[in-house]
Amino acid sequence: MPLTVVLTPGEAALNVALRFSDGPTRTFTVDTGSSQSVVNTAVAKKENLAPSDLAERQDTVCSTITTPLVHSGAWSLPGVSLHRQLIGTAPFGPIGQAGLLGSDQLIRYGWVVFDYHGGRLILG
Repeated sequence: MPLTVVLTPGEAALNVALRFSDGPTRTFTVDTGSSQSVVNTAVAKKENLAPSDLAERQDTVCSTITTPLVHSGAWSLPGVSLHRQLIGTAPFGPIGQAGLLGSDQLIRYGWVVFDYHGGRLILG
């Protein structure tokens, strides 16, 4: 599936097109350092993701937050259905990011290949 590599001084961000159910495609950043996938609170509301009565404590690069969990429902990357699960919600504020695809989802596959040069994410 297509992977967009965004290079900035000192780092590279990996972005993928992700869709909840049959909603619009949204850009999520692949975050292998995050143990929990997270969706922007505004996106969760627009996609009518079902809330749960659960929350999870998360450490970020600059703080510790508690994120309410929602049910992902059917979600996918181009050509690949992702496993349904509970995902965190957080207001991403002015950066306007749709979400993070964390290692909690990637670990469900036997292997993951990030092809930086070819711009592909391969899940096997």
